[in-house]
Amino acid sequence: MFRSILYAAACIIGITAQAADLKVSIVGAKPATGQLLISIFDRSETWMKTPVASQTLNVAADGSSMGTFSLPSGTYAIALIHDANGNGKMDTNALGITTEAFGFSNGARARFGPPAFTKAAFQLTDPCSHLTISIDRAKR
Repeated sequence: MFRSILYAAACIIGITAQAADLKVSIVGAKPATGQLLISIFDRSETWMKTPVASQTLNVAADGSSMGTFSLPSGTYAIALIHDANGNGKMDTNALGITTEAFGFSNGARARFGPPAFTKAAFQLTDPCSHLTISIDRAKR
């Protein structure tokens, strides 16, 4: 009996948490060098701390790149860094102000720190979704 209940629960979860392929296009990387560090988060408690998925992509000659992620349907937010010098992290100046460009899903804007998860959040429901993120230039 207990196994039947577990099996039924697994089937219900499998039906409601269908996988979706998310293509993320990034545009506006200037200079067109280095890498793009993409992190995907699934809730506000882990926003900008613990991503559920991440990728490092090379920047193409036109300043763009594309990554593909396979995720269950749900609510997500994306943060990305244009790591122009390829050192694997967001560089800052002596005051802690970012010196490399960055971007967020939903066109969310950073104001004295990253935007709230709810500002960058989007619903992933379609089996094949596509999202474009523009990189904002940090003041140098």
